[in-house]
Amino acid sequence: MTQKQIAKAFSHGNFSLIYTYLSEDIRWEIIGEKTYSGIKEVKSQCEKVTSYFLSVQTEFVTEYIFQEQNLVLLRAPQNLDEITRLLARQASDIYLFDDQNQIQGIKSFCITHT
Repeated sequence: MTQKQIAKAFSHGNFSLIYTYLSEDIRWEIIGEKTYSGIKEVKSQCEKVTSYFLSVQTEFVTEYIFQEQNLVLLRAPQNLDEITRLLARQASDIYLFDDQNQIQGIKSFCITHT
């Protein structure tokens, strides 16, 4: 997979496709919420997010994706239907890759509104 494909899979919640592309010392910072350090913590959070996405109807749209060397920026707003409550999430992710094509860091910016 290319770095753009890896980033898009992660941002769209297709985590199982990209686990082999996570570095052992990955750091995932969800700005204003929490930071997950190390592959074990990141995978655990990915599993929680997967469970949530399975409990709601989710529509992902990639508005744009840019790459400059080992840095990928992706904007992928989501529409989530929690059975009677429609939520819109504005989301952007910045991915930092190493030279072995593994994700070293992720910064996620998310704003949810009804």
